[in-house]
Amino acid sequence: MNKPANVVESQQQQAEVVWTAPWRAAVPPGLLKEKGNELVIEVTNVWANRLIGDEQHPDDCEWTPGPRGNGKFLKAFPDWFVKKQDRPSSGRIGFTTWNYFHKDSQPVSSGLLGPVRLLLSGTAAARPAVKAESTVAAGAQDAFEGELPRVQRLVPTAVIESGSFPDHSGPADAAPLFNGTTRNGSGGGETLRDEKTYRPNGFGNTLVMKLPGANGAKLSEIQTFAGHGDARASQAYSVWVAMADAPEVFIKVADARATSSGGSTRLKVPVNLSGVATVCLEFADGPIGVNVYREVVLIGSP
Repeated sequence: MNKPANVVESQQQQAEVVWTAPWRAAVPPGLLKEKGNELVIEVTNVWANRLIGDEQHPDDCEWTPGPRGNGKFLKAFPDWFVKKQDRPSSGRIGFTTWNYFHKDSQPVSSGLLGPVRLLLSGTAAARPAVKAESTVAAGAQDAFEGELPRVQRLVPTAVIESGSFPDHSGPADAAPLFNGTTRNGSGGGETLRDEKTYRPNGFGNTLVMKLPGANGAKLSEIQTFAGHGDARASQAYSVWVAMADAPEVFIKVADARATSSGGSTRLKVPVNLSGVATVCLEFADGPIGVNVYREVVLIGSP
């Protein structure tokens, strides 16, 4: 789930309201029946889209431009607001004292974007977590380009991203993580916002990868690469897998961390499982927020 607020109801009883990542809701014990359960998820739009929608109607407030051209703020509360009268612009619904949007602003993605998973309680400890190996290289942002695995790479049959990417205006597309290089679209090492170099992942972002084969695949190792000129070259995520014989149950494999002040990082996460149907990377923030991930490599059996 990607947008607030999500109201989860079961058996016509409200189970939980979530308004921010990681978009999880727990069904209270005793609420579910043996069969015939109904789960309803109600999703509202985001505030930004509400304000953009309102901008399609005539304005009924006076504004002062924000500093350095950043938005606008309310000059004074309008009379109709103070006197609790109907607002002159009847098509407007929201009210704010600061607005960064105009009628031509691009609405952000919103809704139940998925993936939606029902997880069984108590299954996360089914396998002891493994230790990830981290390597940090200062300086070059593509220091591990020559060490990218080229054989036994598993190609996911489907890749789903969740979460917001506020510094990327285009639709979510994880292709830069699977293009076989840690370099940018021009062949250089520096970070470029060209939608070919990297994906910015942090708290609230997940990457779900479906593996080939009706019975899953043998997954030996996961390697991930990040690179940037500052601490966003760090990495932080948890690895979860679902097996082909129980695709609804995700098992935690590892917490992976690599900390850098600038340059490149590589993480190697040993998995060594057969019959893996789905891999999920659940990202966390690095030292200064999102990290700049350059490549994700899933390695199969040797």
